[in-house]
Amino acid sequence: MKKFLLSATFGLSLFSFSQTTVIMDAGSNNTTVNTCLGGLFDSGGAGAITPYTNNENYTVTICPDVPGDFITLYWVVFQLDPTDNIPGPGSDADNMTIYDGPNTSAGTLGTYGTNDLDGLIVSASILNPSGCLTIVFNSNASGVGNFNASISCDTPCDAPVVQGIINGADNVIGDSIAVCVGESVSFSDTGSSPGPGFSLVQWTWDFMDGTADSTSGLNASHAFTAPGEYLVQLYVEDDNGCSNNNLLSLQVLVATPPSWDPFPTDTTICLGESVVLAAQPANYEVMWTGFPGGVWDSDNCVPDDVGVLVTTPLTMTGFNSSEVVDQISDIVSICVDIEHSFMGDFVLQVQCPTGQIMTLHQQGGGGTNLGVPSYSGSGLR
Repeated sequence: MKKFLLSATFGLSLFSFSQTTVIMDAGSNNTTVNTCLGGLFDSGGAGAITPYTNNENYTVTICPDVPGDFITLYWVVFQLDPTDNIPGPGSDADNMTIYDGPNTSAGTLGTYGTNDLDGLIVSASILNPSGCLTIVFNSNASGVGNFNASISCDTPCDAPVVQGIINGADNVIGDSIAVCVGESVSFSDTGSSPGPGFSLVQWTWDFMDGTADSTSGLNASHAFTAPGEYLVQLYVEDDNGCSNNNLLSLQVLVATPPSWDPFPTDTTICLGESVVLAAQPANYEVMWTGFPGGVWDSDNCVPDDVGVLVTTPLTMTGFNSSEVVDQISDIVSICVDIEHSFMGDFVLQVQCPTGQIMTLHQQGGGGTNLGVPSYSGSGLR
């Protein structure tokens, strides 16, 4: 993926003289730097050999020099002195506050001390159209430390659009077919397209029966082993690491094997004689029920990178393609069971395929550090 390759490249070439070097000192205080390639250092200078000094209070804003991109900081070193000179509540220990915007009036991504950010990534959020980050560093009169980060830019997602059909479908549209258990069904991408300037690099066919195919590419085949309704999806990914928002919902109806029970007891017949054979649906060996309208998704691999957008796709199969959500009350419930330590840097949103976003939690929390929280609020539990 492009984003991870960029981060790795910048991290390895942090000390190249061709890059922009931003040193947080009196000379850079209250300035804005536009760059997508460089390094951010404490007042000790590039290399982080000499530590910062006592009683510093510096502010620097870093903005992308590519319109539409956003700033990402990879903290190679983050070791602030933890000495606290204030007895009781409160602390004046060395700290850094990062604002999600071009100045300190923007919302914060948090305030950090000691080694909180060491080895982590901080990025401007999706709610920040400027793509800038504003960094405020404070040190007290006791003890010093070091920090430095590589500066890079990422490009926001312009989601690909997916198109596909069932080959040999039962209708002209090519989005539905009825088959028997074990019968192979063939699917094809019919013109999925990436956002401008990008290329598709990955095709994943999700057959909605617990299996998926990420190796066949544009064309895939699959045999379903159990009766039911399967709304097969195709997910494509471009070289910016972005996936499609729209869904195909290719309907595969896998028939339930009939049961001829009770079978006529007298099976001796003469030529030309008729016999009545009646199927008994209530006695089918496997009852076909389809899938419920609710969706459960478990994603336990969430990186602890500040400001990095983590997405989990939810495939809704309980609605027709023409149905829309007109108002918030149309959504019965969304329950999210999570662990997160700091409420002030947490945003939870759901996004429709049309791009509309509903925010369930918008940072806040008064800077509360919850450790492993159990938070009850709108949309959270």
